Amino acid sequence: MNRVMRLLIAALTIGSLASCGTQQDRLGVGATRKIVPAVIFITPTGVDSPKCAATSFPYSIQVKKNEDVEWSVVDLCGITVGYTKDFELKWKASNKPCQGGSTSPLDSPATGKLHAKRKINQSCNAGMVFEYEIWVDGVKLADPELEIAN
Repeated sequence: MNRVMRLLIAALTIGSLASCGTQQDRLGVGATRKIVPAVIFITPTGVDSPKCAATSFPYSIQVKKNEDVEWSVVDLCGITVGYTKDFELKWKASNKPCQGGSTSPLDSPATGKLHAKRKINQSCNAGMVFEYEIWVDGVKLADPELEIAN
């Protein structure tokens, strides 16, 4: 895929993020929950090892405890083999633990082929910052962060 096509896909994805930043899920009568969007761009590096690298947009996600975060993948490298292989977000053990001892700010593991939407762990406190890694097919591609906002 040529550079112009990649830039066009990236621009369209960023544009769609801007429009869905206020997207909400219905939880029941009158209740809503905001979804904070993030995109993982997987691009070729131009070398044999590592073949691909990932960039998370935004690099540092700020999400409140009552919000969900949804990661979407744009694979321009082919490492997901047509989105048939899962991506996985692994939370670093060096993160400060939430109440209860979890070093993950999410309510469940984040994996998916194209999307992963998760709720924030309610035992985490505002101001906490969590580093994580993006993995596909046993290869670490990036290490962005997520912050629990006030």
